[in-house]
Amino acid sequence: MPSPCKCSDIILIQEHWLYLDDLYKLDRTNDDFVSTATSAMQIKTACGPRKGRPFGGVGVLLHNSIAASAKCVAKEDRFIASFVGDALIVKVYLPFDTNDSYYEEALHDIIQKIEKVIVSNGTMNVFIGGDFNFGFTCVSRGSEVFSDVMTPLTVTHCDDLIDTTQLCGRPLVTYMRDMHHCSSVSSFLNVRKHIVRSNLVISGENMSDHLPLSIVFNWSVTNIIHSSKPTVVKHQRLCWDKADLVS
Repeated sequence: MPSPCKCSDIILIQEHWLYLDDLYKLDRTNDDFVSTATSAMQIKTACGPRKGRPFGGVGVLLHNSIAASAKCVAKEDRFIASFVGDALIVKVYLPFDTNDSYYEEALHDIIQKIEKVIVSNGTMNVFIGGDFNFGFTCVSRGSEVFSDVMTPLTVTHCDDLIDTTQLCGRPLVTYMRDMHHCSSVSSFLNVRKHIVRSNLVISGENMSDHLPLSIVFNWSVTNIIHSSKPTVVKHQRLCWDKADLVS
């Protein structure tokens, strides 16, 4: 059992690399969680036989104790938006700046879709978390585009609320590639008043070059029920090479 499953109610996932017909595997992560996920491989699969390694994909794991209070309202390749109680949780995985006009167009399209979800649902409690592929403490094309759209919605970044005492003076980064000597901060945004505590999770069992963030909120989700009970679908795969071709 992965450690985050032992102490978390909501787990945001990125780059799971799963094809559409493999998303059921996230439900097998832990029996106490149900998943909502999207694959970034649909277009690639439609273009021909699978080859090379997969990429992308976002997902959300919800503990069964709050699953009845949750409702997914938007699913895209780059983000998933779900209500948990009266709070809108948006998991994002934004593209990397490729130094061309396509990046800005693609980023603006994604952010405008997120804005539409927030506005159309009329919620004030918004949390947007994930890998933005840019920081908010320095000016970049990504931060400018994001701020232009989100600032009118009073959604602000909260990097300064991350507890850095465990870093012993080292820079605050959640993504590191030592071989290329570069690092960046995966920022998160939300309504600041709801954050109780935020810190990096530094564990020897994490083999990724990303360090996850653990965030504690004071939101209550027990007063709003979006469904009578969580729907757990048992997925099975058919192995055609094992099919009975005789009878």
